[in-house]
Parts: sequence; structure tokens; C-alpha cells
Amino acid sequence: MANAYTDATAMLALVRELTSIDSATISDYRVNLMLSDSAGTDSTGTKTYRPYFVGSTLIRTNRSDQSIVSADGATFQSLTVSEPKGTAQTLFNLPALVQGYMEQQQRLDRSLGLTVPDGFSAVLNPGSAVMSIFAGP
Repeated sequence: MANAYTDATAMLALVRELTSIDSATISDYRVNLMLSDSAGTDSTGTKTYRPYFVGSTLIRTNRSDQSIVSADGATFQSLTVSEPKGTAQTLFNLPALVQGYMEQQQRLDRSLGLTVPDGFSAVLNPGSAVMSIFAGP
């Protein structure tokens, strides 16, 4: 029986919804490639896309959506990003958002019994307070 995560078009849309990163910033081709490369297989061998893993990876690596909001001297206590892009009133803690998507992907991987390719495990980041910080444009 197929699950909802086997539809590549729907998973591309879900990644866009999760990240609010538009196709002008990261192309559909690149997102689809990430979805395909990181896809797992279930017990029947069906390719199952992993949108929370891809969304988490895109958020972590997309420099144009990351900006320093505040600093305490030279020590950064946390990093927040506007969500949706350009809406300064709604701020999320980037490490917590990434961690949440990784946790969701881990639960989904387990519930669907997925085997994932080496290097694409939804690994949690214990003590996730330390992350790379990039200044936005």
C-alpha cells in the first residue's frame, strides 16, 4: 500500500511550505534532487520521500534566509529567522526549527519502517545551541 510520501510533486510543495524558500532562491530541480537522493524505501521497496529531512537541510544551509537578529557582545545566544520571509513580527529560533523537523522525520522514518541511504539519517543535534551563523544579504 502506497503512503502519502511517494508523490514527488506533493513533497516538493510540502518542502516549499515548510521552509518558505521560494524557487528563485533554490530551484525546484535542486529540491527534487535532494528529495530523490535522500528518499528511503519501505518494506515493499517503494521510494518514499523525506520532506522534513530536506526542509531541515535547506533551512540549515540557505544563507539568504538566515540573518543575525541580536547579539550579546561577541557571543551569539541564539539565531532567529523571519518566517514567512520578510515578516519580522514572526520569529523562530532556527536551531529549534531544524531540530523539530529532524525529530518529525525520525518519527516518520520509524513509523513507515524506512531504510534510508547512508549519510541521510535524520540525526538529532544534541545541544543544538551551537550552529553556524551567517549574516544575511
